[in-house]
Amino acid sequence: MSTLVDDLNQEISGVLQGNLNTYLSGVKSDLKSFLQNNQTQISMWAAQLQSGVIGKDDLNDNMLNLADLFKITSLTEAGISAIQAENIVNQILDIISNKLVNFAIGAIVAAL
Repeated sequence: MSTLVDDLNQEISGVLQGNLNTYLSGVKSDLKSFLQNNQTQISMWAAQLQSGVIGKDDLNDNMLNLADLFKITSLTEAGISAIQAENIVNQILDIISNKLVNFAIGAIVAAL
């Protein structure tokens, strides 16, 4: 599962770099903390997707719940508007959701 988190970190960092070059180190720190704090939950959702316990709609609901917990403090400290910060958070959560779905599909296909 650490490969999954590493892949997420790399893809999300790409989104952040395009949006926030000036504040990237602070945002990466926030992102790393978020992923570390939620690694168990993200790994659990990947396993549940793979086994069919949850579907993409359930995962999206879970992502919405995570959005409430994901605060990029470096953005607000830098004066980025709440709307811009929310857009970035949504992009990050979309990457996590898509990566988990692709991970589950890949595992299912590999098992065939």
